[in-house]
Amino acid sequence: MNMNYYYLVYPLNGERFIGFSESGAIYKKGDKVIAETIFGKDVVHIFAQISEEEYNKGAQDEQKCSKIFRVAEKSEIDFTYNNRDEIKKCLERAKEIASELKMDIRIFKVHFLPLSTDAVFFFISEKRVDFRELVSRLVREFKMHVILRQVTARDEARFYDICGQCGRPLCCRNSRRQSDNIQLNTKITKAQVASINPNKHFGLCGKLFCCFSYEEEFYKNMLSSCPKAGDDVYFQNSVLKIRDVNYITGEIHLDSKSENVSPYRKFKLNHIEKKDDKWVINENDLEENR
Repeated sequence: MNMNYYYLVYPLNGERFIGFSESGAIYKKGDKVIAETIFGKDVVHIFAQISEEEYNKGAQDEQKCSKIFRVAEKSEIDFTYNNRDEIKKCLERAKEIASELKMDIRIFKVHFLPLSTDAVFFFISEKRVDFRELVSRLVREFKMHVILRQVTARDEARFYDICGQCGRPLCCRNSRRQSDNIQLNTKITKAQVASINPNKHFGLCGKLFCCFSYEEEFYKNMLSSCPKAGDDVYFQNSVLKIRDVNYITGEIHLDSKSENVSPYRKFKLNHIEKKDDKWVINENDLEENR
């Protein structure tokens, strides 16, 4: 059997997983196809073709491996992702019903599956919810099979294809890491010399940035092998005080009361080395930045 393997992107929430085509059909990046998802057959995007070896490795790593059926028709794509007016009406009515039932939940998204009469309602709640009555009301209201899915705050952020404060797409949507398994605390942000303004530590989901966890190992290594703010650095016959260190750009700023060295304010980290338990500027490699 002629099998082809692909990385797929689920546009609903940015999830990336591996898929296979038994028909031998060849797809290119950006093609919209019908594939098996956690909710049933749905429209997904082809991200890249991969080798059988990469496919087998993904299966061993317990990644989701889905069957690709065929190219999606325009009507299916429109029904699923471009039917905004109908989706908006459905969402607003679902919110009204939840409010009438006095349920402490926030329904934030509705998704229609193209090859069935299924509608998936995503909601957030701080506690476990008995939503049997809500499901019954929604089924009677919309004459569809209703799936209710409770998600976390990080899950909600994955549904929005937008950029974070760094200007890049949200980590939780584009990264293949499992963001909900990340253990984050303010100790990690302090170790990364993050701003003391706590408002700059949190993403759109209201949780600490995922990237704090992704970069934790890098900062641990840098902090153990490089000088820190407040350390003394010896240069010629003077002692300079480190004002701040940028581990990303590899730059270090120093302050000194000595007029002899006042022009030297910025150095590269590789200009500084440790000798006899003291941080010393290597004059042979020094690049002056006035």
